Amino acid sequence: MANSFLVAKLRAKKNIIIFLFLLIIGCTSTYVEPLTEESNLTLLEEDEKKLWEKAEESEKELCSKLVDFKGSPQIKLYLNSIAQDITS
Repeated sequence: MANSFLVAKLRAKKNIIIFLFLLIIGCTSTYVEPLTEESNLTLLEEDEKKLWEKAEESEKELCSKLVDFKGSPQIKLYLNSIAQDITS
């Protein structure tokens, strides 16, 4: 009887220690400083630098292919017809 009481007490202590450990780990900060223009780009690894260069190239390519539709009567008609379909 006393032996099973000790085993239960040890299990309870073990569970409390595990719970506290997980609580402490869960509360640690996962904040990572965002990479911005002002950040130190020399800290990037080569593969990260290549990814950023590729992203910038893709953005430039995409921007060069954009067409300005402002004031286009066909676009206005199309968008108005979609708006009417949604509201009715």
